[in-house]
Amino acid sequence: MINNSKQNQLALCAHAAGRRGGRGGACGQAGRVQLYEIPCRAAHSRGRLPTERESSVERSQRLASQNFRTLANRQRESSADRSQRLASQNARTLANRDRESSAERSQRLASQNSRTLANRDRESSAERSQRLTQQNARSTRNRTRRQHNLLNAAFAYDCTVDYSELNDIDIGRMDKICNLCQAKKWAAETPGLCCSGGKVNIPIIPEPTSVLKELISGSHPSSKHFLNHSRQYNTLFQMTSFGAKEIREGNFMPTFKVQGQVYHLIGDLLPAVGAQPEFLQIYFVSHADQVSLRSNLNPSLQIDLIDVLQTYLHDHNTYIQSFKYNLENRPPNDLKLIIHADVKPPNEHRGRYNAPVVDEVAVLMIDEDKGPRDIVLTARDGRLQRVSEIHRSYDPLQYPLLFPFGNDGYCINIPQQNTTATSKTVSCMQFYAFRFMRSLISAKATILQNPLYHEAPSITFGKEIHFLEEDAGKMLRDIPV
Repeated sequence: MINNSKQNQLALCAHAAGRRGGRGGACGQAGRVQLYEIPCRAAHSRGRLPTERESSVERSQRLASQNFRTLANRQRESSADRSQRLASQNARTLANRDRESSAERSQRLASQNSRTLANRDRESSAERSQRLTQQNARSTRNRTRRQHNLLNAAFAYDCTVDYSELNDIDIGRMDKICNLCQAKKWAAETPGLCCSGGKVNIPIIPEPTSVLKELISGSHPSSKHFLNHSRQYNTLFQMTSFGAKEIREGNFMPTFKVQGQVYHLIGDLLPAVGAQPEFLQIYFVSHADQVSLRSNLNPSLQIDLIDVLQTYLHDHNTYIQSFKYNLENRPPNDLKLIIHADVKPPNEHRGRYNAPVVDEVAVLMIDEDKGPRDIVLTARDGRLQRVSEIHRSYDPLQYPLLFPFGNDGYCINIPQQNTTATSKTVSCMQFYAFRFMRSLISAKATILQNPLYHEAPSITFGKEIHFLEEDAGKMLRDIPV
């Protein structure tokens, strides 16, 4: 008889006649079955009781020992073993997730949430702080790892990666409309990024007309050539020169390197006697000479296109018209024109910021009424003046093909609107943010297709550097000695 109370495993060993000790069989008659009693290894080989009979202390001791062995195994495994174990574990988890029904999934999540809440209730304040610290550290590591993996991803496109599934890349569609200025934005952009909650309201850059619009939009026969060489064409017509401290490194310099901040310079209206006209001075010679001088500056450009653009600027640009009018109607010997750095609309409400007209672009200088950032132009003085980065003429003088009508750029006295503070003015960042984002209202806006428009962020950066330098100077002056 076999005692069932021993909790042993039973094994039946059938011994057919003749299979042990010959045909007769040493085990007796053929067909007889012998039963062998095999002790349960799970219960007795290690001196451990079955789990259903262990006490809570024994269970805690068993789990602690199991955790210790697991940790020891984790410490001994190599990085390859760890990766293989995690991959296998993830595969099993995914397989289990695929097999479970919706009811099982709901039950699993509910049970998981219950355990999590129970653990949260039991933890002390110190344990909670430790958990949150570890959680933040993991999030930082994961974020850094994702950013490192996506670093320069645009230059190493991987067709096997579904970038639309990456939350770090997908910023959604630009379909959020500002109720105040109608600018288009992405969902994560701040509400006041475009117009600062209605405090900024300045004229947008008007659309170019006639031939310039055709060249930019692609409907002109020379559009492709113009768009590929728009910067070279703009250089032919710019009224200020580029200045910077050049870095020389030996006799051969494959690239142009500068140190410090770049700046723009403007000279006299007329060249010195016997000198060649340059920059602004070219506008005031005969039409044929203008075309010839500009063509000689860059012979690879189309001379007929230079002629067309030159005529367009003479017909539309308020700066050229103002300078030309004063030269033709005033004696050049004592001519002094001043371009004020800030907008001063006469007889207008202080909240108005209007586009300039010819009469107020450059006015005759009277009684040396000149501010520190104003530009004073003479017929022949022989000196170059630096144009302040926050002068309203900084942009249109340097980029006539981007601002063909001579629209003012940023200056420091543009008042904010819809505010009770009378001293509040529009900042440089607010000014250009409004212009950039308002330009995106029309997806087919001609200005967006102008390659020169893509240089606008660099203009803004230079002006922000100006304010940073001023702020740094103020802080240094405030430091007690």
